[in-house]
Amino acid sequence: AVDMACEGPGAAPADLDGLRYIHANKTGAMVIAAVLCGAHLAGASAGDVSRLRMYARCIGLVYQVMDDVFDATASAAELGKTPGKDAKTGKATYVSFIGVDASIALADELTARAKAQLSRYPADKAAPLVALADYVRRVGTKSPLRTDACVAGGLVHYPSAGAEAAAEAAEADMPRCR
Repeated sequence: AVDMACEGPGAAPADLDGLRYIHANKTGAMVIAAVLCGAHLAGASAGDVSRLRMYARCIGLVYQVMDDVFDATASAAELGKTPGKDAKTGKATYVSFIGVDASIALADELTARAKAQLSRYPADKAAPLVALADYVRRVGTKSPLRTDACVAGGLVHYPSAGAEAAAEAAEADMPRCR
């Protein structure tokens, strides 16, 4: 609701911190919930949960930043929706506050921070989460992110399996992630 209250000319958050607040409590919260559910199901330690929370917070923000960049720079064919809507509606975006280049640099920095949270894990265990971070940065909102089930500590991806089948597959995979 905060994001909708801040749309339109003169109604945008006064600064970048206001925009960060909106995104942290929007996409960021959803990504954090998904990652932490997987972490808890996998029996992650408090330290792992903390690292995965930071990873997810960064990835959620990368998604929002790149959504803003793609809205300003991509074609309708690439987006699958009308580009430029943010600027036309006076929506507060990273691009409107800091520009396209700085937004891309911020997304790169956040992606690196997210991946740094995974550096203490074996490469084969961290690889799916590293790949997800790179995917969100590279493709972000230009393509639907279809992850029906994931288990942090060995992100398991069950594309188009449907919620029930994905849940069964994730449950069957749990011993592998512990």
